[in-house]
Amino acid sequence: MSIQHYSALTTEEIVALYDLKDFAVLIFDETLTLTTVSHTNAAVKEWLLNHHLSFPIHIKAILEIDEITYSAILTSLHKNKKYTLTAPTIHEQGMWVTIQLESVQLTNTRAIVGTFHFYQDVMTLQSLAKETVYKEAPYGVFTLNKAGLIIDTNAMAFGLLNHTSPSNEGLHFLDFVSPKDRSKALSAFKKIITGFATELELTGLTKDLKQKQLYINGMPLAKNGEVYGIVGLLNDTTETYRVKERLRQSEVEYQSLFKENVDAVMTFDLQGHFTALNEATTNLSGYHREELLGRTFNFLIQPDLLERTLINFHATATGDSIEYETTIRTKQGASLTLNITLIPMIVDDHIYGINCIAKDLSEKNRLNQELRYFAYHDHLTGLRNQIALTRDIDALITDGTITSFGLLFIDLDRFKLINDTLGHTKGDELLKKIAKRMQTTKTGALQFYRYGGDEFIILYQNASITSIKHYASELIQLMSQSYVIDGIDIVNTPTIGISLYPDDALTVEQLVKKADQAMYHAKNNERGTIQFYQTNLPVQMDSILEVESALRKAIEQEEFILHYQPQIETKTGRIHGAEALIRWESPTRGLVPPNVFIPLAEETGLIIPIGEWVIEEVARTIRSMKKQGLELPISINLSIRQFYQRDLVERIEMILTRYDIDPSLITIEITESMAMDAAKALVILKELKALGVKLAIDDFGTGYSSLNYLKQFPIDYLKIDQSFIFDILDDRAITDSIILLGHRLNMSLVAEGVETKAHVELLREMNCDILQGYYFSKPISKEALIDFLTSFDQTEH
Repeated sequence: MSIQHYSALTTEEIVALYDLKDFAVLIFDETLTLTTVSHTNAAVKEWLLNHHLSFPIHIKAILEIDEITYSAILTSLHKNKKYTLTAPTIHEQGMWVTIQLESVQLTNTRAIVGTFHFYQDVMTLQSLAKETVYKEAPYGVFTLNKAGLIIDTNAMAFGLLNHTSPSNEGLHFLDFVSPKDRSKALSAFKKIITGFATELELTGLTKDLKQKQLYINGMPLAKNGEVYGIVGLLNDTTETYRVKERLRQSEVEYQSLFKENVDAVMTFDLQGHFTALNEATTNLSGYHREELLGRTFNFLIQPDLLERTLINFHATATGDSIEYETTIRTKQGASLTLNITLIPMIVDDHIYGINCIAKDLSEKNRLNQELRYFAYHDHLTGLRNQIALTRDIDALITDGTITSFGLLFIDLDRFKLINDTLGHTKGDELLKKIAKRMQTTKTGALQFYRYGGDEFIILYQNASITSIKHYASELIQLMSQSYVIDGIDIVNTPTIGISLYPDDALTVEQLVKKADQAMYHAKNNERGTIQFYQTNLPVQMDSILEVESALRKAIEQEEFILHYQPQIETKTGRIHGAEALIRWESPTRGLVPPNVFIPLAEETGLIIPIGEWVIEEVARTIRSMKKQGLELPISINLSIRQFYQRDLVERIEMILTRYDIDPSLITIEITESMAMDAAKALVILKELKALGVKLAIDDFGTGYSSLNYLKQFPIDYLKIDQSFIFDILDDRAITDSIILLGHRLNMSLVAEGVETKAHVELLREMNCDILQGYYFSKPISKEALIDFLTSFDQTEH
């Protein structure tokens, strides 16, 4: 309500005012004692009566006026004849009045006339806030006292915080603030209480403890320089905050994609000038940032690709995203093939630039080339592989320019033994050496492939049977020469099967299959030889497969037997012992020779149970002869799988204990090649020796022994391979050296393959210790061995 001002009043005007209903006219004397009130204003009279105020009454009994103010009123009325006073009433809290006083001259005396206005529910801070701000404001409004307790809130404020109207009053404002922002809120509160308006953003808590982002404008409530509390304006900025956070996150992600991207990322204006670029761009191009910014990309593009590159760029400038490949030349002069992705930068449907992502395809292309290479090549040897073989033969057949060719299927003899003994690393090294040596024979008509494992294939184009046979024979000689690996000389002969196009087959599959069958046929007859495919070979091959199947049943059905070949002492002519040799008595195939089923048993792992059966059968034989008063040492051949079996020694000891056999009556024979891994072999040999058995190296002179390790091996016997005995009458040098070596190492020498009296006499002359061969006896059954022991006349030999 605005204050009304009046000019000097005449008597008539005072009388007129006295009759107005909207005003209360008060008559004061010169001491400001109220003497009368206009009778028309019942409200004022009622108010005076309600508060037990009767005339005359001094103004200081009605209004809160101190002496200074009172004196000022009187002085002003005396000098200026007028004074306007606004003050709170004494008798009703929250009630203010405004009195406009004027000194007038009445007929008989001077009086002070005042107009009187009530300001109830308007002049207090609380009433003013409620009426003008609290109810109408489109934001939350709250009032705090100096202790921070909530005195009042409008509907918007308590609705924003999910509280009912009275439920939040009397609570501390920090109850509505997230713990993480309470320190900030408390600092702002203290600032406002000291008289400074403050704005801040913080995270608030609703009644159900959900978080909301709030913007608060806090102002002190002060009177006469003293702050009584705070009024605050509250805005919910949660959605704005979320939008800002999303924008900030988007900016972070964009900057991360831009700056940290391993690919080159750059932006261009619509004319193709660099406007921004990441570090990967400078690394890729070789140019510094300053050398690229503001410059068009044209100079980087390979000239013959520039026109197409510009077409793609301008297409993007019209709103299309495009992906393509181009080639640039770096600052260092290198050519790089890039995969380019162009994306228009659109804001409010306006294209103002182009984003570009460039991926270097050089490494990808290199990897693709490697993948294409290894798709058709063996990764170990570098030779072409099975896939390439199929592709090449199909191409030859389809092309028709090559009318004939031979397919040579090569399998390495005893490679598995080398692999198992020396390990796969050394085996791989041997395969690489074999492949390299094989390729030394390469001509324009030859192509080499590694088919798998230790199998190779050679494609020989436009060649006659004679030339293929001649080449295969020379290849066997070349490949049969020793290879040196870690100081060990390794001999690995190949066996070769050959099929011919178009005589034997018309497809890759059949050509390979028939060459493979020819190779197996050769391998089972004589390793290290050549075999051309013949129509009867599939039958022979099928029988081999049947042998493998039957071999598994033979173990269960106990179809194996042992034959024994006696060994004779050279000097005394007495029986020294016997070697146990396994035979397979098949009910359908008869007596199957060891060279047929032993390789199959090795490959399938069946050699382990077969070998254990041999040891146990020898133990039974020794026990049986012991009961008849006979004692004879017997030699047992171990396979490489058995020798490197973890519990070999424990199994042998268990069998000897079970049959009560003196360990010295058992001689364990291993081949020279089985001891190629000398360090590991030495451990096993020492454990066997500790068990009490004798040890022998079989086929000595044909393998890969290191003499240094041979000295360390606890070997009792060296068995000279029969191939040396066969030629001994013509060439005794090697046998002499072996005998001399064995004796120097305190080992006894056993000669195998002794077939004539001349052999016996010469070996006796050469001081060989023990003889074994058909001259004395072929391998015989257990029963025949007992007869041999009882009937053998040492004087005849």
